[in-house]
Amino acid sequence: MDNQNNKKERVAVYIDGSNFYGYLKDKEIAFPKGTDVKIAVDLIVGAVDDLYDTAILVSSDTDLIPAVRYVKYKNKKIEYVGFAHAPSLGIQKYANLSRLLLPEDIEKFREKTLFNK
Repeated sequence: MDNQNNKKERVAVYIDGSNFYGYLKDKEIAFPKGTDVKIAVDLIVGAVDDLYDTAILVSSDTDLIPAVRYVKYKNKKIEYVGFAHAPSLGIQKYANLSRLLLPEDIEKFREKTLFNK
């Protein structure tokens, strides 16, 4: 099997001063365990401390639904950004605004490397 096909493409996502590192896996970004917990805590603490009016959530992890519901309970807005091929209908249900990204939307921002020119 070709080694180049086995390589995982490492990606970094910068959210609120924190770096989250993950890997592209089946056209989705797979983050290490615990990332969903950190996102949920940040959503809830930010709502309680009145740090934002609108949270923009770029995740389709349904484990975040209880945090999203609490944010709505605190009268904050949620904007959901997901992937068109695998949207979270549960998160969309509670979001004030929903945007689903198509592969061509993501491709515009893909960094050119030796492996994917």
